[in-house]
Amino acid sequence: MGRYFGTDGYRGVANEGLSAIHAFKIGEACGELAMSHSKKIVLGQDTRLSSPLLANALKAGCMSRGCDVYDCGVTSTPCVAYHVTQDDFHFGIMISASHNPYMDNGIKIFNHQGIKISDDLETYIEDVCDGVIQLPMTSSARIGLDIDFKHGVDTYVSYLVSTVNQKNETKKVVLDCANGSTTTTAQKAFEACGYEVVVIHNQPDGININTQCGSTHPQSLQKAVIEHRAFCGFAYDGDGDRLIAVDERGVIVDGDQIMFALGKHLKAHNRLHDNLIIATIMSNLGFMKACESIGIHVVQTQVGDKYVFAKMRETHASLGGEQSGHLILPDLLPSGDGVLASLQLMDLLIESKQTLSSAVSLCQPFPQLLKNIRVKDKHVTMNAQYLKEFVSQVEQELHGDGRVLVRASGTENLVRVMVEASTQEKCEHYVNTIIQKIEHEERV
Repeated sequence: MGRYFGTDGYRGVANEGLSAIHAFKIGEACGELAMSHSKKIVLGQDTRLSSPLLANALKAGCMSRGCDVYDCGVTSTPCVAYHVTQDDFHFGIMISASHNPYMDNGIKIFNHQGIKISDDLETYIEDVCDGVIQLPMTSSARIGLDIDFKHGVDTYVSYLVSTVNQKNETKKVVLDCANGSTTTTAQKAFEACGYEVVVIHNQPDGININTQCGSTHPQSLQKAVIEHRAFCGFAYDGDGDRLIAVDERGVIVDGDQIMFALGKHLKAHNRLHDNLIIATIMSNLGFMKACESIGIHVVQTQVGDKYVFAKMRETHASLGGEQSGHLILPDLLPSGDGVLASLQLMDLLIESKQTLSSAVSLCQPFPQLLKNIRVKDKHVTMNAQYLKEFVSQVEQELHGDGRVLVRASGTENLVRVMVEASTQEKCEHYVNTIIQKIEHEERV
């Protein structure tokens, strides 16, 4: 990771770690890079209080280099990724901090292939931000244009609808828009497909994005599905690239289970390349075993949709994602898209005449338990031979009916111990056993 860019763009508290000055500098760098190609950038933003501030500053930076900015206004990250691949844009830029609270914000940059920019380009942008690279002033005759591109949102929605086969269905669905980006896309897309739509959390006020709603807090969606006797429900995150579902009984269906249902459907239609799904190390063992039972091979990467997509490109996989709800269907769109994934999931349910609960019935998550332990030095503990040997011993005792994941906290002197097993009792036993071992060694 770079000085400012992480796995999901440039993130920070608005007006502090990520200010209008930072946004202007990023705009300058992107505008300068775009001038050697199409001289055009497409821009979108979510509903946070700070998004217009950062969007306008970034726009000014781009335009100061002579680059034209096509502004979608409030829209989702996948809408921006869609347009950068379909139209002659050099970059697509999204102002959003995804599922984070409103005081945070971020800047995601996509190249003309609709994927996140390379580490080299991130380094160039960071050098411009830090003044290592000084860009000369542009003449007044070369200033770029600010172009209203709000109709681009409708173009994107029309594309989503075009991917659906089973239209004019009257099934009732509940959509939780997280008071975020999908307030401009999800309802339009589902209604265009003929569904009866109930929408919740679609009144953004600048500060209620992701607040007790959306994919990170699906409890109100569970309640709404039951109250409205809906076929199922879908919850998105703040920028629309994640999806968590709720079945007709009000039970949460996570990213692993959605991937299983989509993978099984694609395999049945000979559209799952090499019968392969790309997931991360956080995917549940229940998902892994369910996929194995129907002849689907799962390759795991480190956490982050950036790493999932890199492995998907390498293997030409046609499905990948994360337990948290990032779901990538590259034959339809190069980035994760919650609304697209939910439409495709509905499509397969209608075609196969299944409920959501029956579609994922083979994919039941194993119980999982995570505990933290404070240590003197997390790096020393993680590299200790005793810990590696002890974890290996526990894994042998689980006989393939569970797994252990021990990792260091990114911010504190903590070690996180996670055990997944066929019963909650096994999870508790082995987590406590590992923690007791670490505590003993720390005292020695």
